Amino acid sequence: MRMPIGCVWIGLLAVFATEGAFAQGGWRDMPPGKWWANKRFILQLRLSPDQQSRIESLWVQNRKNLMAWKSELEKRQLEFTGLLGKNSVDEATALRAFDRIQEARLNIERATFLMRIQIKNLLAPEQQQKLEAISEVLRRQAARGVDAAPADSGPPAGKKGSPSLKKVGR
Repeated sequence: MRMPIGCVWIGLLAVFATEGAFAQGGWRDMPPGKWWANKRFILQLRLSPDQQSRIESLWVQNRKNLMAWKSELEKRQLEFTGLLGKNSVDEATALRAFDRIQEARLNIERATFLMRIQIKNLLAPEQQQKLEAISEVLRRQAARGVDAAPADSGPPAGKKGSPSLKKVGR
């Protein structure tokens, strides 16, 4: 059975449309990057050296797992793209390949979710609330196009000062 070229493009769109979901996280309670190593966040959240070390350890271990799953996802996407590039596509084979991609994505999301929960559980309730407030400020700044560079990295090139988070959690 021949599959029209339009179906091929729709299939590709379905596969790649959610690709940004992992990068964006989908969670809104933590800033991006290694915030636990940022001097401003350390001071505002009053992170102890033990908390910083334990968060870093969780991040390193989970990063290894995420890298492996991302590699597996890319492999499955490549196989799927090759499958859809054929003149004739078997529906059952295409669905199995699609399901394998979704499984890899789910594993990435699950690992990310678990890591965030583990990190959250290392923080006291007050630290969790402050972190959520800081994250909200950063999201608002990003939505307005304000460069929310970490404080200890200095102000963005050509700008005086850096975005203020001083009002958060006081």
